Amino acid sequence: MSLRKILLFSAVLIISVAIGFSSVNKSISIESGEKTGESLSSVNGSISIGDNVIVNGSLTNVNGSIRTGEDCEIKDHVRNVNGSIRLGDNSTAKRIKSVNGSIRAGKGVKIEEMIDSVNGSIKCETGTTIGEGIDTVNGSITLYGTKVRGGLITYNGHIKLKENSVINKDIIIKKSKSNFINRILGKKRKVLRIRLSGNSVIKGDIINKDESREVVLEMGEGCRVEGKLVNVSKEN
Repeated sequence: MSLRKILLFSAVLIISVAIGFSSVNKSISIESGEKTGESLSSVNGSISIGDNVIVNGSLTNVNGSIRTGEDCEIKDHVRNVNGSIRLGDNSTAKRIKSVNGSIRAGKGVKIEEMIDSVNGSIKCETGTTIGEGIDTVNGSITLYGTKVRGGLITYNGHIKLKENSVINKDIIIKKSKSNFINRILGKKRKVLRIRLSGNSVIKGDIINKDESREVVLEMGEGCRVEGKLVNVSKEN
């Protein structure tokens, strides 16, 4: 993800705070069982939602956390800058985007499109499904019993697939723009590891597009990669 894309993403989030119900320097809390007819957004405050809540719009936050309870339905995006995102068990959302914050999806969560992260880890629990894929820059990806209909893209994040997780398309490691600086400073880059356990499957390829990065695949019992390995070494 380029700096331009990151800045554009951040600008969109900040502008979207002015749309729907918004709050500055104050948190937003929605009680269990409620239904909102608009998007919710906050600056310098958290957004907290109880169980069985329907939001007919998006959740947007700058400098604070976003939390939903169980069985919630977010009709549009969940977006945050400088704060974490947590979706409770059996909740749904169209898309999740984060800059400088972790993303956690509980059991049975459904994401219609993508999960995007710049500087934060991503963790999905058992039964989660993701429609298009996961795209991250510097954060690790850990999936437990998760089904991804698309693929995974990362620049610097380790990947762990556990408990029958399935990736239907490719895993791609993109070339980091920090390579040139690292070469000048003589820094040796850490090995990027992809670990599969618990009968997890990658149906596509694993492609390392960064010639300066060593990528190692570790395969547990019952795991498999159905595609090819490109610039990736394998350990058992």
